[in-house]
Amino acid sequence: MDALLKAVTSGDVSGLLGAAGNVVTGLVAVVVAIVLGGSGLPALPAAPAA
Repeated sequence: MDALLKAVTSGDVSGLLGAAGNVVTGLVAVVVAIVLGGSGLPALPAAPAA
């Protein structure tokens, strides 16, 4: 994310496209890991009884 912010503020279009691609790739990887359950995150607690 820092690389994307630096690329935006520098005005370098080629750096911006590369940084944006890296951010999107990272976000997709996180979403896939969460959906597949392999993220290593603890399970959510049970909702309280009403």
